[in-house]
Amino acid sequence: MKIATLAYIEDHLELDGKALQRGDKLEICILGHWIWGRIERDTSGWYIVTPEQVGIRLSSRIPVRFPGTSISNIS
Repeated sequence: MKIATLAYIEDHLELDGKALQRGDKLEICILGHWIWGRIERDTSGWYIVTPEQVGIRLSSRIPVRFPGTSISNIS
């Protein structure tokens, strides 16, 4: 299954063509572990806030998916 990619289009963020907004839930893969959080934006750009209130800056190089989506074989 294909890993979704984030795209920065002008002032908004898209995941596989779907526009994302503040408050949307997203999962990112860090060191082989999927971490979910809520999308937020500040003057520096987009990031997710985890349930533990940790902010993680988003990048188009980080594998992402919508919560509950199964993605295998991450490379």
